[in-house]
Amino acid sequence: MTATRTPAQSRTSRPTKQVQSTAAATQLATIARCGPEGRVWLVGETDPCLLLASAVPVREGMQVLVLTVGTARIIVGRIQERQTPGQPERLELSAAAELVLTCGAASLTLTKAGKAILAGEYVLTRATGVNKIKGGSVQIN
Repeated sequence: MTATRTPAQSRTSRPTKQVQSTAAATQLATIARCGPEGRVWLVGETDPCLLLASAVPVREGMQVLVLTVGTARIIVGRIQERQTPGQPERLELSAAAELVLTCGAASLTLTKAGKAILAGEYVLTRATGVNKIKGGSVQIN
């Protein structure tokens, strides 16, 4: 006579998967080079590391936090230098076709064709010296 199992007995008698605990360690490292397909090598390493998805692209020389689990080395984040308060001497923004700065109803648009368009509900220009308006033709109202 063949013994039959109920569904409840089948579930409880299945072998369970053993999960092995592996110690993890973190350390700071520097990126030596970035290769094709998102491969990243650290200074002193011969094999590439795994890289968690990141909104910020990584580059050579950047300091990163590396998690080591078993033989896998995973870059989990970048170390950002603390910025000193104050303003930079120069700030440059660039775009291939158009650059737009907008705040509420006001905007400044710079185009690839060389146009600078300043728009707003109220536009004021001030100068302690001469306030010049130059152009091929100047139209006021």
